[in-house]
Amino acid sequence: MHGLPLVPRGQTAHAPPKLSSRAEQLDSQAESNRGVEGSAVFLEARLFYNLCHEPRQKPMDKKEDVREFEKREQQLHSFLAEVSELSRKKPNDALNRFKLKFINATLDDLNKLLGNHTPFDDFKQFDLDDLPSNSDVVVILGQYAAATYNFRREHTAEVGYEKWYWVVRGKPSDLQTKSPENSKYQPK
Repeated sequence: MHGLPLVPRGQTAHAPPKLSSRAEQLDSQAESNRGVEGSAVFLEARLFYNLCHEPRQKPMDKKEDVREFEKREQQLHSFLAEVSELSRKKPNDALNRFKLKFINATLDDLNKLLGNHTPFDDFKQFDLDDLPSNSDVVVILGQYAAATYNFRREHTAEVGYEKWYWVVRGKPSDLQTKSPENSKYQPK
């Protein structure tokens, strides 16, 4: 992993890389070498693609962000499972204020971590004075689950064979994690 070029060969660090052609070439090489454990070409292609493309998400600035994200992601999945069960039984009933307070706290923290890439531009949290129905909460939490999955996909890198690490400040860190697919919300 160390010593892999972050700038394509033949270009200086000061010149912006031609992302579309070089990234497509490396992405193609990575796909053809996917089965080769620890393939240098695959690793170079994956890191180049992840690090040089214009990020669609706010970057992870510090390791504490990773810990906070994983905590909030787990809380979100737990709330989504619980409220989904309530919604199956009574979809139009209002969710109680006690649960909503904790859901809002989790959403508030996720909004900070996701930056301007939250699922909805005009939604930040539920109104405690106008309690939403169970099914409405499931819809919103499902969208946040999709956003956290995309965030994880864009902020992790597979290094070696099935070893996933968080990307912090644009570089793979020493924080190992599950693959995005294994972290995706799975309805019960």
